[in-house]
Amino acid sequence: MSTKHFPKYYKKFSAFIGGNKLLCLIFLIFAFFLLFQHAWDLSWDFSAYVINAKYLFNQGDYYEVYRAPLVSLIIGIFLIFGKLSEYLYILFTAVLFFISTIYLTDALTEKYWYKYDSSKERNRLIFLLFSLNPFLIYYSTLIGTELLALSFLELFIASLIKKKTSGHYLAMAVLSRYNMLIYIIFLFFQKNAKRVIVNISLFLGVLLPWFIYNRLKWGNYLTSIIDSYSLNISSRSSISQPLNYLDFIKVVNFYIPFVLLGLIALLCIFYKNVKSKTYEKKAYFYSLIFLLVFIFSFYDYASAPFKISRYLFNLAIPIAFFSTYGLLYFFNAEKKHRKIVLSALYTIVLLFFIFIFIIHYQNRNLDDKYFKAADTIKKLGLTDCIVRSTIWVPVNYYTGNVYYLYDLNYTLSSKSYALVFPCCATIDDPYSMDEIFSYNPLLKTEDFIIISDPATTNETCSKRSGWDEPMVDDKCNFIKGQFGNFAEKVCNIIDT
Repeated sequence: MSTKHFPKYYKKFSAFIGGNKLLCLIFLIFAFFLLFQHAWDLSWDFSAYVINAKYLFNQGDYYEVYRAPLVSLIIGIFLIFGKLSEYLYILFTAVLFFISTIYLTDALTEKYWYKYDSSKERNRLIFLLFSLNPFLIYYSTLIGTELLALSFLELFIASLIKKKTSGHYLAMAVLSRYNMLIYIIFLFFQKNAKRVIVNISLFLGVLLPWFIYNRLKWGNYLTSIIDSYSLNISSRSSISQPLNYLDFIKVVNFYIPFVLLGLIALLCIFYKNVKSKTYEKKAYFYSLIFLLVFIFSFYDYASAPFKISRYLFNLAIPIAFFSTYGLLYFFNAEKKHRKIVLSALYTIVLLFFIFIFIIHYQNRNLDDKYFKAADTIKKLGLTDCIVRSTIWVPVNYYTGNVYYLYDLNYTLSSKSYALVFPCCATIDDPYSMDEIFSYNPLLKTEDFIIISDPATTNETCSKRSGWDEPMVDDKCNFIKGQFGNFAEKVCNIIDT
């Protein structure tokens, strides 16, 4: 791009800021919140994505195959900045969410909401405010994947509404979180057969490099996806949890009245159309898209053995849509109440930020035990040795040599070290604390215990060798067990 174009883009940028001051202010508050959150709360999953990033960019030797790659790829691009790479990723994701939210709101305004007496700037603000419910604020980048995948889903839906090619956006969402495959039906939401083919081609084209890498590295194009399914669905099917409808309330929370208002508005439009014998096609079509997002998101949560409320994250889109829809419908009839309602929304969202900010501030030291354990491993000169723990990822993030502890006796007899956190039992612990206390520990602190065979030293220990193996060995046989003989045959044909 020539430098002569800079003044033009600068003017556009300045005009956008000038016309959307409050919108930009809310975004800045959101972005700074995410940065502070990460500084105070480094989650297990986010640590794993950083570890994977180092592996993909030749700075590490441990890789969890079942994780979608895009988060790690983006973090990896920023690795030249060291620890700052994580914050750059968060900032990148926040900006992408801001852009995708504006793009989706403008698409809805252009195609349908223009009929209401509300500017696109106000629509952007309302949609963003309804997007920033406490659930979204809390989980946006805490785990690492949610906000990135949601942003690409918004871009995908916006392009669908504008009748533009969109398959590449859905592919990017899938590479962020594999459960985004559930929205693949939207690729066919076009009357133009040529555009459907183009979208499917773009979708597969973006995924293809990752599939090829899987084939060359692990022998099957779908190794990572199969591993993810094995871990999150297949291996947990015997311990399936019942639906917890409180999770749904937790996600919608304070915006339940606005969502209901949007649904009532849609019913009112339907009633008027029936009465006047008209058919408001756009209202139904766009509402159908967001209703399907709601249904698919809820199904994704309901069908998972572990009912983790975070799986409902994508409900943020239909919540924002129907809440905005209802408010615009209300504003169209009650213009004098606009300022009061919008002021109340600003206050609610600001209180959300303050409340969650306080929670993270109070919990800011909870992960210090993992850093202390890693620091101790370094001081004892064990960074070249194999250390095993059932809470391995948070420590591996700092040292690179901590792996999964699947058998305590084997770990000790193979001249490896066992790292135990008495505070934090897991369902995978292959030991009892009574058994741990029966050993003479190499080191014991109030936070953790390091155990080894007396003959094991940092010279004689088993040396770290890295890890990048998939959980499922025979992929096609696994597929047969899950989906039947036909699926196995397809798998074998693809892999020949």
